[in-house]
Amino acid sequence: MFKELSKKYPSSAKVFNSLMEQAPYLHPLVTSMLEIYGDRLLAQNEQRIQEIIDLSDKPDPINNAICAFLEFSKEFLTRQQTFLKTGEYACTDFEAVHKEVYANSEYYRDIYVPALLMCFILSPNYYEFFNFFEQRFLPNLPSTGLIAEFGCGHGLYLGQSLKGKPARTGIGFDIAEEALKAATKLFNSYDIPQKNYSLDYADFREPLPLLSGTLDAAICCEVLEHLPQPQDLLKEIRRVLKPSGTALLSAAIRMESVDHLHLFESTQEVIELINSAGLTISEQRVVPLTKPTEFDTIEKRTALVGSPTMPLGFICIANPTPKR
Repeated sequence: MFKELSKKYPSSAKVFNSLMEQAPYLHPLVTSMLEIYGDRLLAQNEQRIQEIIDLSDKPDPINNAICAFLEFSKEFLTRQQTFLKTGEYACTDFEAVHKEVYANSEYYRDIYVPALLMCFILSPNYYEFFNFFEQRFLPNLPSTGLIAEFGCGHGLYLGQSLKGKPARTGIGFDIAEEALKAATKLFNSYDIPQKNYSLDYADFREPLPLLSGTLDAAICCEVLEHLPQPQDLLKEIRRVLKPSGTALLSAAIRMESVDHLHLFESTQEVIELINSAGLTISEQRVVPLTKPTEFDTIEKRTALVGSPTMPLGFICIANPTPKR
């Protein structure tokens, strides 16, 4: 089905063909993403697929990641349908989520991480998040300085920030031991010197283990909705940033998942929470979680963002608000 891709983008062709065999119902999504994003998507896919291979110890890491993505996606769709009926997320207890997801080594390693990496290939909000990071956040980082990622997970964002930048240093924090292992593998595959980074445990319900005003940049993506009180982490990020620092922040809006606790009802709610933490947004992007052909114009995107039932991905760049 995707023979025309096989010469230039062999890994993408393999993924798409395997995916169509296992889940033909995803064909409209895949063709929509190819139509809108084209070669840029495919070039990124080759990188993401190689990262999936580098992080896996499975005999067939690509097929394992596809199976993980399909399992993760079916769980999301089931939960999302229930959420639309009840208006509430199923998860309310952080400790229960921690036990079932973050402390569950087998699930986190074999399902969670490969599924999330596959989302960069097959989910428009993840794809656009990475483009926003790569085009709007990354070029404006100082050539030297300290960057921290809160909830580093697979390590993609922090790793990309440090890759090929020997004068930068980084710290990755996560509550999941398997996340720190995954990030270590990824950084090794990027040839990032071990002296340039550290990866440490942190529970974001507690104060961050950093001195005030120490960070040149902070990354906190796919984390806020996982916390019972996300404003506490935002205030901590504001505290540890230098006055000249910058932060990349994201939030899932009306989007259920196995570990989402805090329900953001709208983009405005997220913006107000960020502002109240002492951060000012300079740029933002909102991505509807649907086929890209359905939001390929400003008018279409605006209409979907305003829909009370459409799950959204929100990402922004924010800076410390000057103190008066």
